[in-house]
Amino acid sequence: MSYKQKILFISVIGIILIGIFGFLIFNNTSVPSEEDKNNISIIENSSKPTIYETTTYKFEPTSKPNFNVGETYHYRITTYSHGMPQISKEGEITNVELLPIDIFIHVEKIERINKTNCYVLKRDDTNCTTEIYRKNKITGKIDKTFFIEIYTGEIMWINAENGSVVKVEFPNFNDSDDSEAKITYSQVITLPFVPYFEFFNDRMLCLKENTKWTYEAKGKDPDIGYIEGKREMRVTGIEKINGRKCFIYEDIGYTQTTSATNVLMLNDKNMYWIDVEKRIMVKQKVIEDGLTLFEAELVEITK
Repeated sequence: MSYKQKILFISVIGIILIGIFGFLIFNNTSVPSEEDKNNISIIENSSKPTIYETTTYKFEPTSKPNFNVGETYHYRITTYSHGMPQISKEGEITNVELLPIDIFIHVEKIERINKTNCYVLKRDDTNCTTEIYRKNKITGKIDKTFFIEIYTGEIMWINAENGSVVKVEFPNFNDSDDSEAKITYSQVITLPFVPYFEFFNDRMLCLKENTKWTYEAKGKDPDIGYIEGKREMRVTGIEKINGRKCFIYEDIGYTQTTSATNVLMLNDKNMYWIDVEKRIMVKQKVIEDGLTLFEAELVEITK
């Protein structure tokens, strides 16, 4: 399975499992204990995924969002390519290097939407550049080309009380290639999302020492087949990162799909270091099947 296919697969599973859990957790008016589970059956049209035997636990906020208008958060991302070089029509690929990505997020203002105060956060456009080195079969030299992914800017309206996302916009999103850029770069793709990157979500407001949440689900998708997933989220301690006191927050899980022709299992571990005061990500690491795919770290906060 290629990197792009994995991103698509994880997105599909995330929508099916994580999305429905988020809805159940944050819209459940009761507060079940770890012994009091909610078993919910959901019947859908046969053309849609069917989820059943879900078990959820309610998150309880321990903090409110702590953004300040005028702040800018600078993150640096490192992604990793794994595997041996492959043979292509242009020649042998001798090396693939993914360059670091810098992300800037600005707290622009507070705006009122539907009688709710919201922080308006704007993420700048970001380029992800992959350098590809090939041995030229004719000249014998190493040729260098580029692959560019343009992650367009994003504007988010965050509820100032509970941290939920009220609205999201991608004002510059265009899924067509830039023909002029093709003169310089081998290929250009425009996308709205930066894979894996998660600097804030409302679950970060629920963290405290020695807490753990678990949920699981089984289901069936007409395209993927049978799906089974389980996640455990826990706070394992407190550590200082770059002078910031942080919760160490682990999100560990597995997803297995079984179709008539294939069985696929993914084991993933997402580690976050969350600022205890500001409740934003200071450091993030994504590990899949024992390999580190992604790392992000807060470089600085400026005003």
